[in-house]
Amino acid sequence: MRRLFQFALSIFFAAGIFSAGYAQSEAELDSMFLNPGGPTDMPAETASVRKLEIYGFAESENYFGATGKAANRDREIIKLECRVKLNLKYGDPFFHVFTSLDGYFYPEIYPDASATAPARTQNPHLPGRQFAFEAQEAYIAGGDKLRFKAGKQLFGWGKADAFKVANYLDQADLRELFAKDKGDQNRGVFAISLKYLFSDFAVEAALVPLHHAPLYPAAGTFWAIQNVAQTIPYGGASFSTIPVTNNGTGLAAHFNNVSAAIRLGGTFGSLDAHISAHSGIDRSIFFQPVTTIPVLAAAGPPPDVSRNASVTLSPYYARVLQGGGEVAFIIDRFSLRSEVVYTNDKVAIVKDTAEASSSTRNNGGLELVLVNKVEREKYLAGTLGFDVKLWDDDSLILVEYTRAGYLKNNSRYFEEFLNNLAVIRIEDKVFDQRLEWKAGIILRPNGKDTGYAPNAETGWNFQNGLTVSLGAVFFYGDNDSLFKLYRDANLVFLRARYDF
Repeated sequence: MRRLFQFALSIFFAAGIFSAGYAQSEAELDSMFLNPGGPTDMPAETASVRKLEIYGFAESENYFGATGKAANRDREIIKLECRVKLNLKYGDPFFHVFTSLDGYFYPEIYPDASATAPARTQNPHLPGRQFAFEAQEAYIAGGDKLRFKAGKQLFGWGKADAFKVANYLDQADLRELFAKDKGDQNRGVFAISLKYLFSDFAVEAALVPLHHAPLYPAAGTFWAIQNVAQTIPYGGASFSTIPVTNNGTGLAAHFNNVSAAIRLGGTFGSLDAHISAHSGIDRSIFFQPVTTIPVLAAAGPPPDVSRNASVTLSPYYARVLQGGGEVAFIIDRFSLRSEVVYTNDKVAIVKDTAEASSSTRNNGGLELVLVNKVEREKYLAGTLGFDVKLWDDDSLILVEYTRAGYLKNNSRYFEEFLNNLAVIRIEDKVFDQRLEWKAGIILRPNGKDTGYAPNAETGWNFQNGLTVSLGAVFFYGDNDSLFKLYRDANLVFLRARYDF
């Protein structure tokens, strides 16, 4: 069934490209892609005008520890960052080239650290380096009713504000887990997409030939996913674990790792609704414990397992078949949003089980590698949220909650990394929109692993492009695998941004 569905998506996609490119001459191609409605749709002088647009911002963002345990584990400075974002768009209404480039500079905070240590600069992009350059998007696009796009692109599927479970394709960026701007939560993926517009409706198909793994926080930095207690099934010993931070290294290029997705829907009065389907590598984040146990020493007595065993958490990726729906309903100042995704064959990593994966020689000794058993189960994920504009259009309160689980034996399996989370936020602008403030909290509201992180920010908009902001984030949680990572590691931040 899965291969049949994948084949159907491929046929749909190929048919779209074939029909769009069937023209016999360059003039016919231009007519089809650049002005399908003919010369009467738009004056020739307007359609042929091409222009260059340049916009973006320059920003200084600095994070400091508010308590002794903050900032890279007892460091006072978490991050000093200078960033320039440059968006370039060149073309006309029917064809354009777009790229979104980011340049980062990080001064050496702790030059006494080793030259390659992440703590030296706290650069989340290239640990230990002072400079980094990235392209969030870079693509060519064109068309009118039938639109195509090729290159590195963001899809942004889903109606939710914070937890988009229906966003199957974008690359998740977790490098600064709880301190990311909304526009930086995802990176673009290399893809080819087609969208056909008719009236208030659209159908979009996408093909992603390569796997784009999530970007994880680098080990040794403030946001590193570490110190998560795991009990190994050998002797009952408990160890701190550190995940395999492959920093976005995805699965090898192969036909089985190609992703295809389709989405259709539109606006029905006050209701905006879409349905979608995806066959490809799952975007959800699961960590599989990998236990290394010394069973034979090169010389001397047998090794002490309780002292020498180690556990790492390795990201686990797998192909799945998914389908979902999303709706947004607006009445006056009230907006309701919801997403639901069903997965037929979700990865299910079994707790408290381990299977021998391999045995290796190490310095003359013998080590046994165990991994937790992996099964497949039916899975349902959803997000529900709403926002209300209060006394004017600038005042807003937002509430959103996401939850996912296996339809059978849910307690038997490890939970998805970013699951069972809620966010509450209130914001406003006063004094002629010069003073901006917002306060909120992200929390895990129920279950045995509760925790929360309240935050607040206020800023002054000089209304000439410059905004200066001051804020803070606090972390609380005893057992939670998310919030315990940063417990008592509260931080304050100062940001200056100039939009151009």
